Amino acid sequence: CSFQINGFAQKTQVGLTGGITSSNLYGNKNGLDVRGDSRTGYTLGMFIDAPIGKTRWAFQPSLNYMQKGKNDVVDPYTTNATALRYAELDMNFVHYTKGANKLFFGAGPYLALNLPSKMVLVTSDNRIETNLLLGKDESNAYKGADFGANGIIGARLKCGFVLTANYSLGLRNMI
Repeated sequence: CSFQINGFAQKTQVGLTGGITSSNLYGNKNGLDVRGDSRTGYTLGMFIDAPIGKTRWAFQPSLNYMQKGKNDVVDPYTTNATALRYAELDMNFVHYTKGANKLFFGAGPYLALNLPSKMVLVTSDNRIETNLLLGKDESNAYKGADFGANGIIGARLKCGFVLTANYSLGLRNMI
């Protein structure tokens, strides 16, 4: 969900975003398939909606704080959660329908830079947090930056309220 705040340019608009994320990590490490259960988090950020000429197309970049990761259920009383945090830049091109209340759809690439992240072991009576090191070394649990493709659909209401749904597909093996 987002609410727009008009910017300085006549038609370009700036908005604040916030919402819920559901993510998972899967990949290949040393020839083994690594998967987990989905993890719920939140996202906060801002976007710019810049029309392209006199068309119904716009460039819509956004910068968001994103919570991603996965949950591994060890047994009924123990969960090992990977809590990854990113600053994500989405660079979408969107197409609007005609009318006062407009539907839109679009796509584009994204680049996400890692922020301090952690591994959380939760048992029935304890919670242990460990900082994760992300990077290129084999000793790092996960690789640092993430990149991929993003899709977006939504509705922009006449009052300025915008409701969206995004799907991001990571193209880098993070594991």
